[in-house]
Amino acid sequence: TDESLWTRPDINVENFMKLRNAKPKETIEMMLEIYSQMGEEISNNKKLAGDLIIWEEVSLKKYHPGIYVGNGLFISSYRDLGVRTFPLDKNFRLVMTRRI
Repeated sequence: TDESLWTRPDINVENFMKLRNAKPKETIEMMLEIYSQMGEEISNNKKLAGDLIIWEEVSLKKYHPGIYVGNGLFISSYRDLGVRTFPLDKNFRLVMTRRI
């Protein structure tokens, strides 16, 4: 893995949301590029607990990273809400699965 693709000193917790809100399309493309370099690609229908996923919140058209935990559930963390568990259902579209 080329660490230069996912080590971005110009992006941090403090400025990521501003970047995402100002340039949503570019931020999504950057996130997908970074995550596509991690581990190995797994077909979305062959995901296992522990796999890294990128999911889309369908109603908001926003992408987020998460971890698949099995039984149709995944976890994702939020700066203001902490870690939450969600079902992969019609509200959340699975975009990418990576096995690290």
